[in-house]
Amino acid sequence: MLMNVRRTIITEATRLGDDAWSLLDRVATPLAMAIVLSLAMHFWPLEENRCWEMFAPQNALLYLAILCMVLATLSLRVRVGIGAFLPHVGILSFVAVSMLSSASSLHLLRSLTFTAKLAVWLIGGSMLFGLALRRESLPRWFLLAGAAAVAIAIGYSLIARQWLGLETYGFFANKHKYGTYVAMMASLFGGALVAGQHKTGKAMGMGLIVLAALSCGTAGCLLGLAAGVVAIIVAANSWQTRIAALGAAGAAAGMLILLSFVAPSRTVWNDFGLRDRDGVTVRQRYIEWQAMINLVGERPISGAGAGCVNDLRSMYYLGLPKLNTLEPYELNGWLQVAAETGIAGLVCFCWAILHAVQVSWRAIRSDRTQPESIRPLAVGALAALAAGCVANLYSSWLYNGILATMVLTLCLCEYCGEKVAIASDTDG
Repeated sequence: MLMNVRRTIITEATRLGDDAWSLLDRVATPLAMAIVLSLAMHFWPLEENRCWEMFAPQNALLYLAILCMVLATLSLRVRVGIGAFLPHVGILSFVAVSMLSSASSLHLLRSLTFTAKLAVWLIGGSMLFGLALRRESLPRWFLLAGAAAVAIAIGYSLIARQWLGLETYGFFANKHKYGTYVAMMASLFGGALVAGQHKTGKAMGMGLIVLAALSCGTAGCLLGLAAGVVAIIVAANSWQTRIAALGAAGAAAGMLILLSFVAPSRTVWNDFGLRDRDGVTVRQRYIEWQAMINLVGERPISGAGAGCVNDLRSMYYLGLPKLNTLEPYELNGWLQVAAETGIAGLVCFCWAILHAVQVSWRAIRSDRTQPESIRPLAVGALAALAAGCVANLYSSWLYNGILATMVLTLCLCEYCGEKVAIASDTDG
């Protein structure tokens, strides 16, 4: 029903015609494509510089897009149409709860700044991608741009780790952020290519998944990729796609095992921490998670305030020994949402994720879905959601690069669902 209302508003606004609307339509496409490509570089080369993080290329491009949207709304006709691109009510509710949680934070300014970043990406980013996806030819270019972005990130990570001997994961200084990014992006665009009809595309998609597994360096990424492959197998409507997904998983596992024998001193197994004999890392992660669970139990309504979990978490170890082996950003994304915004924030966040899963699943299973264009994107989006849900047990949804990837995935789910609704109405 909501999709029908949204489509009616968009159609009417477009029919009326307006120079501001046409300009906004043309500007949205290149900005969205540039953001997708720039996500491959995360915050390189100044990842530790807070000012640079706020104005890195992907953020600066989104600020420009939001400015264009604001200026375009000076036109009445654009105001009528652009409201239809607001994200799902679950996302809007989560942003609202995050704003309310700021009142209970120890550092109000930090919490409000963090909430503003959430709003910029969850609302502004959703509207930008929604505007760009109106173009009939854009999903194909999105697919190519996204595949190129993840290939660039994976390629540089492999070069940096295996040939240059660097400790960083290509453009990413932190392996957990890289692992979560590459698990979602490889599942999204690799899954879409594997689910397509072309053999060359299937081979490219399989290659992305295999290389992602070889480059990721974290158990969270491996588990995320495995979840993405399972989602592809479950959602696929052909045995060719299932066999391709299984082939990619088998090739990745075989190459990882082979590398452990060929180059034991430089193997990815060391990066995964699977040889951590004293178990310190595992115990530390359990302690961090337990502290956040304690925090949620004590502050289930307000939480610590959006972006402020580290201000209160140390008060909730409750006798647990702090081993100081993990950096503060290596969290559980689900527990972080609950600890910062309370149970209400977690419910709204899960609502948005479940809505995207439902929409993409409906697009995959609908008889009216176009197999050459929509269904592969929906399969990839569902795989990315599955990968993200698992990988974020070891990272956080709300870090900038991962947040942008999640917004892109949610928008592609919405796009696929809308196309199926249009086909249903046309056939009806």
